[in-house]
Amino acid sequence: TLQPTSPLLKVSTLDKAIKYMLEHPEYDSLIAVKDATHLYWTETEDGVKPFFKERKNRQYLPKIWQETGAIFISRRDIITPQSRLGCNIYLFEIPKEEAVDIDEYPDWWIAEMTMKKKRIMFRVDGSKNIGLGHVYRTLTLADKLSIGNDVFFVFNKERNWGIELVRDRFYTVFEFENSEEFWKILEQIKPHIVINDILDTSVDYMTKLKEKTDFIVNFEDLGEGANYADLVFNALYEFASPPSNHFYGYKYVCLREEFLIYPFKKVSPEVKKILVTFGGTDPNNLTFKVLKALNEVNINNAQITILLGLGYSNERKERLKELISQMRDNGKSVTVKENVALVAKEIYESDIVVTSNGRTIYEIASIGVPTISISQNEREARHLFTHISGGILYLGMANSVSEHKIKEAVIRLISDYELRKRLNQNFSRFNLRKGIDRVLRIIMEKYEEKKEAEYR
Repeated sequence: TLQPTSPLLKVSTLDKAIKYMLEHPEYDSLIAVKDATHLYWTETEDGVKPFFKERKNRQYLPKIWQETGAIFISRRDIITPQSRLGCNIYLFEIPKEEAVDIDEYPDWWIAEMTMKKKRIMFRVDGSKNIGLGHVYRTLTLADKLSIGNDVFFVFNKERNWGIELVRDRFYTVFEFENSEEFWKILEQIKPHIVINDILDTSVDYMTKLKEKTDFIVNFEDLGEGANYADLVFNALYEFASPPSNHFYGYKYVCLREEFLIYPFKKVSPEVKKILVTFGGTDPNNLTFKVLKALNEVNINNAQITILLGLGYSNERKERLKELISQMRDNGKSVTVKENVALVAKEIYESDIVVTSNGRTIYEIASIGVPTISISQNEREARHLFTHISGGILYLGMANSVSEHKIKEAVIRLISDYELRKRLNQNFSRFNLRKGIDRVLRIIMEKYEEKKEAEYR
């Protein structure tokens, strides 16, 4: 017996129930149930009484099962006009998402939302060369998309920096060593949506991916494969006339949740804290160059805080320690922090930030701290928000920026309160905090549009 009020029951679950009864003749009936163990009470003539003997955490209570109505299996010889259940009944537990029994309107809503659930796969890389920015962005997206959907992460074993960050959020993670393993993982997940955050993609990869999934979204893809994606987002670049499915510019930045909880900063007349942060790897060791410049500036009343990423080598740290020791001897207050949990807090508490020209620029701009920026490479030099925002003193490429130039920029910001206020106000023109919602809305709307077009 199957009841229409249990529309989420899967054929595979029904097959398992029938097979069980065929293999266990000792049972004359089977009922589909779900685990409903909890601290229950009941009302009697003598007042309310507990259904439990001792208060315990749910996992230590005796099991209580609730009928779902999804499946009743009865052997022919026990069925009567009065009953379809015999004396030897087997309780067959089914997955909770299949156990929805529609009795009231909220049950209908739950069933509908469950049927709309999608499998979303994030293909992401993290490494010494590219840092952890891609991993952080996909986690930000996943935390939103996992509400009502099944989310999976796939890493290349050679570029799996940040994999523990993902596992700590309890997402399902796969790793692959070669192309063959990757395509097997894809077949196993069978995603409705694939989100690539691996920089430039190839034509071969994208054409094969299009054959195996419904919808593809790429981030920061400047490769030839980008032309085969359903959507491309690139917050770091600006283009006057992009293709209709490409979205460029600051409107599509995906800020981490921590940057949404701090208010926009009000600039202080006095500079009390200077923050130096150059990401996970700092390939040009700009941290060291900036500190050497700061050692020449009269800022003994200000706290200098350095944030080091996971990719900053031990050899560099030793050189940094020597320099910091000299700076402290010169009366400067210098603090080094590694693997900081709340970067937004460090930025918000700062009066000036010195950083590279990557995604961190958007994080700083969302809080409004006056900034000095240096590009680590040519790709970063193409990030135009630095030039259009009006909130940043941009010094150029790492190999052409001298310590003297950094020193002059720091002195200029420290001494000019009106300039710092103007930089802060220029940042306030950009509503960066809505970017994540805008990106998610576009992804889901375009996915539904594509499915509707295919249906028609």
